[in-house]
Amino acid sequence: MDPDSALVRIGVVGGSASMSHALPESSQAWPEILADQIGQPIELIKRQAPLLSIARGTTLIAEIPECDILILHFATSIGWPEIHRRFQRYLVMAPNPQTSFHLPPKLSSLTKKRVSKFFKRSLRALVKYLAFPLGLYKPRNNINDLDDQINTALAVAHSKAPIVIWLQHNALMVNRLFIERRTYLPYYKKVIAILRGLDDPATTLVELPLGFMVEENFLWDGVHLSPLGHQRCAELIRSQLSLTD
Repeated sequence: MDPDSALVRIGVVGGSASMSHALPESSQAWPEILADQIGQPIELIKRQAPLLSIARGTTLIAEIPECDILILHFATSIGWPEIHRRFQRYLVMAPNPQTSFHLPPKLSSLTKKRVSKFFKRSLRALVKYLAFPLGLYKPRNNINDLDDQINTALAVAHSKAPIVIWLQHNALMVNRLFIERRTYLPYYKKVIAILRGLDDPATTLVELPLGFMVEENFLWDGVHLSPLGHQRCAELIRSQLSLTD
């Protein structure tokens, strides 16, 4: 904190789960909601990018100015499978092929042209199941590298702020394929185990509690947060901050 003022500098490094991805224009993401909740002057410094891995996130951490509190928000890119480029044309439903692997195998029953979409969803699921045993639908990150990546990210983070909060995102698995759950969960569990094993009072791990993992907190893809999810995420982080309002 600046000794000559009450201004608190809060840094946020995160992926699209920390951004207002696919939200209504009037909705805010959790960093902005958190800034409003704190109730005292703060400077919010953000470095965000979609599909943010821990390795790439370390680069963003290195770019952020020094701050009082640094919040790191890593989501499914730590270990979600990504389709090989030769299969992308079968999965793309939007202009951006990089996000196609986030598409669930089923959508809302209210979606128009349900029959046509059913066959398209079935084709995507089939392609994923065919590509998986061939090693063409897999995470770009090696699970054995997570320990070094996390330690490096935290070392850089503590050079920027005395207090670091690591918010580890999780995906709602209701609409996900078995191979996606089977692939992602070992990565998630290992990240949690590494962070829980740290003996560092300056680093706080924040997990999404079981009660948070309900459909109303997520968008249809089960990854990105709904407006209510962002609100509750901000409240979750706020509970970890020791600030005098």
